[in-house]
Order: sequence, then structure tokens, then C-alpha cells
Amino acid sequence: MKKLLTLFLAFIPAFVMASDETVQSSATMQNGKNTAAGKTVVQNWLSLDSLGIIHDARVSEYMLQEYGFESKATFNAVTLTKYTGTAEGVRIPRVKRIGDYSFADSNTIKAVVISDGTTSIGEGAFRGCAYLASIVIPNSVIDIGNYAFCRSGLTSVTIPKGVLSIGEGTFADCFKLMTVTILDGVISIGDGAFSDCNSLLAVTFPESIRSIGGLAFYECESLTSVTIPANVTHIGIGAFGECTHVTEFCVSEDNTHFKSINGVLFTADGQVLIQFPLGSSITEYTVPDGVKCIGFAAFCRSENLRSVTIPESVTVFGDEAFDGCENFTIYGAPGSKAEKYAREHGIDFQEASESFPAFE
Repeated sequence: MKKLLTLFLAFIPAFVMASDETVQSSATMQNGKNTAAGKTVVQNWLSLDSLGIIHDARVSEYMLQEYGFESKATFNAVTLTKYTGTAEGVRIPRVKRIGDYSFADSNTIKAVVISDGTTSIGEGAFRGCAYLASIVIPNSVIDIGNYAFCRSGLTSVTIPKGVLSIGEGTFADCFKLMTVTILDGVISIGDGAFSDCNSLLAVTFPESIRSIGGLAFYECESLTSVTIPANVTHIGIGAFGECTHVTEFCVSEDNTHFKSINGVLFTADGQVLIQFPLGSSITEYTVPDGVKCIGFAAFCRSENLRSVTIPESVTVFGDEAFDGCENFTIYGAPGSKAEKYAREHGIDFQEASESFPAFE
């Protein structure tokens, strides 16, 4: 059944902008089976046509309320503050901003289309929308708030080129998220942005990326490889920790801050071993001489690794550096920091008999 609802709005409220213009708008509710995001079945779709809804950045508050949207208006912008409707598919009208927690914990929404012209998605805007499988984010969006899609049901997402930063925890705990496309223009990925996305198969970083936050991809257990582009200058603590299926880290030859040796991620100066590829088939590994620090969770949950030989140059061990390594032995010099670490953490320690390769 298809119902066409036509609303004639005589005046824009004075607190938006004083005017005697007449604005004509239309909204349609379609019932039936529509598809979104491949196999996502949307039973009913609420669509508010962008034509007429906004004129010179002005919107009718009455119209938004009529279809489950609550809003607040300032001189030149409208923020959608709350959605109270029950439609499975929603086309958000061309408001300036989607407010903090405006759709949070909705148990009906499966698909969302954000109209072009919206520039900001607020903190926690779609947090906990467990059935939200599909979202279309227009190129006009330049800001995505912290935890905006945390614990949602998204299966794929494209970050448009206008976005400069992906906020803290933005897609954390999106257990169904399999593919992420980050378009060139994004500069930074916040702390924990994709943590615990354990279905995430691959992520490709654009050349614009400069910073990857701490725990950004922590426990993304389905990732198999990671390539760090040339312009990355910062990788936060545990950014790729407990990614148990990563078999190698690759780093652009033009990157002057990081380096990969045999698939292991280091700082370019060789002083910090950032992350061992936990999905590697290697059973024995020797840390190069000159390394001073083994990073947070660097070897944590490396299931195939049975021993690591550590030179005396290593004096700092990050938290959880070897947690979850079973039937495991550390080899090193007697009286070294490696021996002390092993003893304190209940790890078998043996005196090393081999020489250590220098960092390449």
C-alpha cells in the first residue's frame, strides 16, 4: 500500500528566520518488501523528499515532528535531536547536523540514507542500533562523532572523502562489520575506532592517513594483513593488538617513521617492536639487536609461536607483551631484563646460545 502525504507549510517559525515564504513539502511512507545492503529486508521505508524540506537551510519543525523527528533550530542550521519513529528504513532530511544519541538504541532501523547537505553526525548518534545493517553517508559530512555507530549492526561502511577524522570508538563492537572503505582525505583514525570488529576482513588506508590511534583495530580477529601508507607518522599503543589472523605487516618504502622486517612492525629507528603478526606460522623468532622496547601486547595470543630470543638491548616490556602465549619459552642472557620479565610472568626462561641479528 502506498500513501502520499502532502503537507503545505505556511510559515517557517520565527526562531529559525523571520519570513513569510510559503514552503511546500512532501513525505511518503511505502509499505512492502524493499531491499537495502544486499540481503537486508526493509519492510517499511520512511522517505522525506529533500526538495521543499529545507529552503536556505531552514526546515519546518512541525514536519519533522510529524514523522518522528525532534529538532532544534538556530539562525542558519537545524539539528535533528531525536528520532522516535518505527520505520525500518529512514531517509534523514537535509538537516545540518544529526544530534548526539538521536537514533541510539533503536530496535527497528535497518537502513539509513543521510541526505546530502548534512555536515555532522553527533556522538553516539546510532549507537546500539543492533539491526542497522546499511548506512549511506554523503560527501557533505565532515565530522563523525565519537561512538557514533558503536555496537550497531553495520556490515559495511564507506567513510566519505570530506571526513577528516574518524572519532574515538566510532565503530567499536560492530561485530558484523566486514568491509570498511576509507576514502582519500581522512587524516586520522581515533582511539579504539574499530576495536572488537571481529568480522572485519580488510581495511585499506588512503595515502592521506597520518595517525592511527591506540587500540584502533584491537581484537579485529579476522584481519589478515595490514599495509601502512607513506604519510603515517603515529601508530598508537596496541593499535593492532590481538589481531590474531594478521600474517604480516607491510609498510610503504616511503614511510620514514615505521618499517616492516619479515612482516613484523617496528619504528623506523629500530628501537620499538610495535607488533608481531599473530597469525604468522613462525614458531621461533629472534628480536633484532638494538631493539629497546617490546610494545603493548606485541606478541599477545600468538598461537603458533613457541619461543622468542631477546637481546640485552631490550629493557622495556609493554603490558601484556606475551600474554596468552602457551607452551612458550623466552631465550636471553642470564641476568638480563628478559630473564627478569620471564620469571615475573611465569614464563619459561632459557639461556640463549645464538647471536642476535642487527636491526636492518
